[in-house]
Formats: sequence, C-alpha cells, structure tokens
Amino acid sequence: MGVSRLHLDYETKSDLNLKVVGAYKYAAHPSTRILMLGWAFDDEPESLWEPHLGPIPPRLLAGIKDSSINKHAFNAAFERLITRHCLGIEVPPEEWRCTMVEAFYLGFAGRLDKVLKAVGLVPKDARGGRLISMFCTPAGKNHKADWYDWENRPLEWHDFCDYCRQDVRVERQLWHWMQQFPVMHDWDYRQWFTDQRINDRGVPMDTAMARGAIDMWHLEKERVTAQMQEDMGIPKVTRGPFLEWIEHQTGVVLESTQKEYLASLLHKKVLPPEAKPLVELWVQKEGKATSKYNAVINGSGDDDRARGMFQYKGAARTDRVGGRLIQLQNLKRPIYGETSQTIANVVAAIKTGDPAFIPMLYKDSVSSVLGGSIRHALCAGDGKMFVVSDLTSIESVVLGWIAQCPAIDATFREGRDSYRMFASIYYGIPYDAVTKEQRGFSKPPVLGCGFMLGWKGLIAYAEGYGVDMTDTQAKAAVDTFRGMYPEIVKFWRWIGDAVKHTTSTGSPISGYRLAIERDDHMLRIWLPSGRALSYYLPEVRRMEAPWSTVEKPAMIDNFTYMGMNDKNQWVRISAHAGGTTENIVQSLAGDILWHGIQNATEAKLPVVLHVHDEIAAEVDTLQAPAALATLRECMISKPKWCEDMWLGADGFITKRYTKD
Repeated sequence: MGVSRLHLDYETKSDLNLKVVGAYKYAAHPSTRILMLGWAFDDEPESLWEPHLGPIPPRLLAGIKDSSINKHAFNAAFERLITRHCLGIEVPPEEWRCTMVEAFYLGFAGRLDKVLKAVGLVPKDARGGRLISMFCTPAGKNHKADWYDWENRPLEWHDFCDYCRQDVRVERQLWHWMQQFPVMHDWDYRQWFTDQRINDRGVPMDTAMARGAIDMWHLEKERVTAQMQEDMGIPKVTRGPFLEWIEHQTGVVLESTQKEYLASLLHKKVLPPEAKPLVELWVQKEGKATSKYNAVINGSGDDDRARGMFQYKGAARTDRVGGRLIQLQNLKRPIYGETSQTIANVVAAIKTGDPAFIPMLYKDSVSSVLGGSIRHALCAGDGKMFVVSDLTSIESVVLGWIAQCPAIDATFREGRDSYRMFASIYYGIPYDAVTKEQRGFSKPPVLGCGFMLGWKGLIAYAEGYGVDMTDTQAKAAVDTFRGMYPEIVKFWRWIGDAVKHTTSTGSPISGYRLAIERDDHMLRIWLPSGRALSYYLPEVRRMEAPWSTVEKPAMIDNFTYMGMNDKNQWVRISAHAGGTTENIVQSLAGDILWHGIQNATEAKLPVVLHVHDEIAAEVDTLQAPAALATLRECMISKPKWCEDMWLGADGFITKRYTKD
C-alpha cells in the first residue's frame, strides 16, 4: 500500500510580525524565508530539511507535489501559504488536512501545546517560544547581530531543529489520538476547502479611510485629554488622579475605570451632572476607537484586500466560523439612520483625518462615529458592488424547529414579525398596534429568553441593545416568553435531563431529532445535519444553585465538561440546559449558513465574507440585481435534513459594507 499522509511543519523568519499581519501577508512578504521544514511520511521517523544545507530532498518535493498524498499540519492554512509563496508550489486546499480544525471539531481550542496538554499527550518543548523569538524575528536593538542563525547560535540552532522535528511528531500523535473518535465528514472538509478559497479571495478594504480614521483619532484623543486636564485642573490624566478627582469633587466612588462599567453607569443615567461629562470623556479617551482600523492596515496586502479573516470551526463548542484579524463577527453597530448618502459623507469626513468634521454630521462623539463606521472600510472594488443577504431570524427559526414549537413556525410562515408578536402579548395590544419603541423593547427577550435567560440576566442582556428594563419588566418578559412558547421550556427540561442521564449512565438517548451518546472521553450530541457536538470528559457534579441564598440554600446536579472559557483558560465548565440549547441552535444555524455558502459557490458567486447569518459576494455592478436574487435563492434552499423548516432571507446591494 502506498504512502497516504505527509506531515509537515515549517519554521520561518520574516521582517513582519505574524500575529499582527496574519498568515497571508506574512507568507507573501519578500523578507519571509523558510528556516527549516520538519516532515514525515505516514508513521516513518521524522526528517528535517534545512535550506541552508542544500536543496529540498527529492522525495519530500515529490510528496508535496503528489496529489494522491494528503498533507497534514496543525493550522494547515499556514503551511499551505508558505508552500505557495516560499517554495513556489501551489498545493490546492483539497490536498490538505488540518489537525487544528479536526481538534476544534472535537471541542478543543487553542494552540497545539494547549490541545496536547488537554488530552494528556507528550507536550511540546517548553523552550519553543524562546527559540522562535530568537531565530524567527529580528534581533533586538544593541544585539551583536541583526538576525540569529546556525552560525552565531549553533547550540540553540541544534535545539531549534529538535523542536521542529518534535512538532511533526506531536502533531502526528494528536492526529492518531483523534482517530478513535468520529472524524469530520467529507462534506465538512469540503466546507473547509471553500473556507480556504474565501480566505484566499480576501475582502476589499478602503485603506485610505482606515488611515484617515487613525489620524483623526490621534487628534481627537489629544483634544479630549487636554479638555480633561483643563476641567480637572491636573497636568496628567491617569487612572488614580481621575478616580480621586471624581470622588472628591462629585462624591461618586467608581468601582473601576473599565469602559463597560462606566458605559453602564452612563446608560443607566445614575451619575450626577457634575460627574457625567468627565466620565464620558474618560470613556472616549480610553476607548479603542481605531483598533480595527489598525487591523485593516496591518492585514491588507498590496492590493488592499484583507485575507485570512475567517477561522473554520473557530467558535468554541458550536463549530461556527471564528473571526481573525479585523474580527468581523463583533463589529460595532452602525450609526442609526444611515443611508448611502450619509455613509458617503462620513467616509469623506473620516478620510480628511480632521475630527472637526464629525460634529457637522452627527451628535455622537468622534470615537462613537469611528467605531460605528468601521463596516464602511469594507468597500467593493472599482466596477463592483457587494450583494448581501441574511437569513431571517435564523436562531429563532431553528429554536422553534428543534423544540417543535408550532407558534414560532406559524409566526414566520404567516409573514409576521417575532418581536411584534411578543410585544402584542406582553403589552396586551393588537399586533398592528405595536409601536416602534415597543418592538425595540421586545427584541432582547425574543433573542435571549430562548436560551433560558432569567430576569436578572435579561436586564444585563437588554443593556447591550440599549434597552432599560426594571426588575418587574424583566420578570414579566421572561414569564411572557415562556408562556407563549411552552414547547421550548419542555425542550430545556428534556435536553438538560438527557445530557445528565447519558453522562451518568453511559446509556444513549434520542429525541427531538437529536441523539446523545458518550464514551470514555466524550459526550456527543448528534445533530440532524450529521455532525456531532463534542464535550470532553463530561461529569455530573453537585453544585450550588444560582438562586441559592444563605437563608435558603439550594443544590443542583449540573452537567460539566472540560473546555476553554472566555478568558482562554482550559477549565471545567458548568453548563445549564439553556447553554446546551444555544450550542445546538447556533450550530444548526451555522450548518444552514454553510449550505447557503456552498450553494453560492456552486452558482459562481464570489463570496468574500460571511458573518453569523449573512453572506456577501463581490460582483460586477451591472450583475448585482441578478446576483442578489441568486444569492437569496441559495440561502433559502433547504438542506435535506430540514426540508420542513421555514427559511427566509432578505438582502441589499451596497458599495460599502453596512447593515440594512
């Protein structure tokens, strides 16, 4: 039997910082060079090619070029790009297999060393970070050499070679370890191939706008700082003097200077008049108004396209796509009431770099306008337009479908708005009598309560949408949602009991189009789309209930598993039924979106970005109306596993990316 796998790991050097500019710009830069390449066929011993010692070994070169051999690497996108730009060999995505993506599929996250530690395999050499810093980046100032290499650091270079060989060995060990579990389906890998081509295509960027935004914020921050110094009568505005001044002058004791905390106080309007202006200025001064504009500059190539912005399966526990570089998944909301003309006006103002133009257009602060305008830095090329389409209320649709809730299904099939439906029940008024404000109030309950959000959580969640709720209103909203959709409440009980039952007994259980099973390592929830959500080392643990008090202590059995928390720490995570429901719903919504992406790709639409429930393609201006109609049809075409689900999609045509 012939060779089927070639495991690869490059070590490279470059003038560019890989973490700052991303793999695409890094690999294509003229200064980027291969220092060494660790490699191994199948389960043969690891070998090492060092270019300074001679040409690439013929067998290795032949293996790279052999289309019948799959090339394996942890974060294979990087190896693919280095192979393209530094070896001059184009190996299509179909010939690559990514151990990192396969680890993400099983519920792991992070760098190779973190995954190895999580599964208990031999860890990477702890010296690796120091060796990479020594050989892969320019030497620091006052060093004897501009670069370190095999000549001026021979002992460390020997260690570096061992490290590269070890990377091949541990990546291969991890691949073997993962083969004991259900692996990614061929159709799942085909989606990754499409993901790679979308990343290759890149998103067109207006780098001139980004530079203008950076210049504008530099001037505005100077102005804000000078105003605070004048108002407070101090020479330097830092955290300590700011907190002391606020307390002494206004009597307000601030718990912290974190932007989220201060913004919450401003939103709740609890600050006295004498404190409010200074707190507003502090929030502006300490904000990161231009961080994403810097990412636009850093991540864009010579052709002003940013590549590598999407990480397949990069969102923990849902298999959805994660954001990289500019992080399109968490852009700020655009300024309310935008039109194509106001977008053109604000972009023109930002390009001047002069903050004085912003008050002429908006009452909002310069930092708010810059943050809300970042979408517009994504600009279709000459003679091109973006066609953008998004799935209608996809999470609500999927939740109603999986929970078998006829009321939600009927709402969408009858062409009604789910927020207005909620408002009509909550306020006790006819559907057509719901006001704009009442609909806005209803949005957080509809979006959050489906995942078992309680009234306290709803208050905090609503703040993110700019909605103020009293305790009484939040309690009524939770009760209203659960009363309208009792099938969802029933589903929570079932999924919560089911995962605990299978975790405790090992016995599989099925229901609601789901199948739950476990082995020694994993609990798996098989989805109707054919994928599984995996939870590593599941346990049921007795824990204090969230509603427990000193007067009335309460304990509950909780489903727990090992995973990465929101602080990038590998810890045991406690999950309630609402969280598991959210994982299932978001994962299925992601599958539906990918079905649309694959349909669009087959229809020859050049997809350049996709975010949550939305797809955008860059097309010729004259073809845009027809392309938009095609894209919409691609998105509402149903996968076979959910042919009874209602799907809808809306769309628009725009030169600069925005929200409809």
